[in-house]
Amino acid sequence: LDAACFVLPDPVVGDRIFAAVVPAPSAAVSLEALRDFLTERSVAPYKFPDKLLVVPEIPRDGATVLRGAILQQI
Repeated sequence: LDAACFVLPDPVVGDRIFAAVVPAPSAAVSLEALRDFLTERSVAPYKFPDKLLVVPEIPRDGATVLRGAILQQI
């Protein structure tokens, strides 16, 4: 139903891409399925998320995703 990607610092690799998703009630969610979805849309592999977070909502302030509020949900 909704999704957002953001970068967080990682002490080992520098930065990591996270994807937060709000799935439809009957939808199965997996990182592999998300990567397949991105591949079908010709997204470059270096832009793929390293981690998938399933959250109840994507908090926003207008058009801005509130990354900290997403992390508070998990």
